[in-house]
Amino acid sequence: MDACFKYIGFIKRNDNSASRDATVEIHINKEYEEGLKGLEEFSHIIVIYHLHLANFDGRLLREKKGVMVGVFATRSQFRPNPIGISVAEVVESELLRPCGRSIPTSR
Repeated sequence: MDACFKYIGFIKRNDNSASRDATVEIHINKEYEEGLKGLEEFSHIIVIYHLHLANFDGRLLREKKGVMVGVFATRSQFRPNPIGISVAEVVESELLRPCGRSIPTSR
């Protein structure tokens, strides 16, 4: 089974830092901007994104701390379905701070 997704925007990092304090901007396509109304009332949001730069090489086993484990037992972006998920703090309606691992961005 295949699943198709429509891109509704893109993510832009404001600096080159991968730190927890880095801020990112999520740019939503014009036709979806109305869907952001009231977002500033929330402290955090869940961001689901496509890891467009990840290339799956077909290996289902990866090394994690010296032990071979299945790719789904890792945080590797190199997986059959390159989909990422992060929780982000809403700083302003246009600025988000990823919590934990950083959100990959378009450069």
